[in-house]
Amino acid sequence: MDAGLGITLFRKGGRVAVPVTICCGQCYFCGKSMFAACETTDPERGAILDKKNVCAGAGLFGCSHRYGGYAEGRAEFLRVPQADIGPTVIPVRLADEQVRFLSRTLPTGYQDEVNAEIGARSTVAILGAGQVGLMTASCRLLGAERISTMRSSPQTSLEMRVRW
Repeated sequence: MDAGLGITLFRKGGRVAVPVTICCGQCYFCGKSMFAACETTDPERGAILDKKNVCAGAGLFGCSHRYGGYAEGRAEFLRVPQADIGPTVIPVRLADEQVRFLSRTLPTGYQDEVNAEIGARSTVAILGAGQVGLMTASCRLLGAERISTMRSSPQTSLEMRVRW
């Protein structure tokens, strides 16, 4: 990793996990820890289809022009706008294999769980057994008692679980 001018939280040579959401940390929504609604990182307001007085969502890595036109975020090296907000330093004691899901897969699965308000004794149906679906199955930690994962290809899901 290298750090540009004005970046104070990270140092050259360090490792970071970069979230898919790009936020400024200073707008109204960032001030309320609602980073996915950042008002400044999607200059085209592309996600708003009706273009009314609705706040655009934040810019997102790898989600085309609809969310700011930023390139895919899963890379060894990446230019990160507003880099002092969002990325997390990865401690030296953790291997890459231990943190590979921190930037996109795990946070998406976790946010799914939070948005669904999963709690004690919940029954959960997960549509899709890809990386995010399997991470969402961690809803057991939030108290879900019955979890059912539905997938279109049993073989694909089995292959993914074997690789992990």
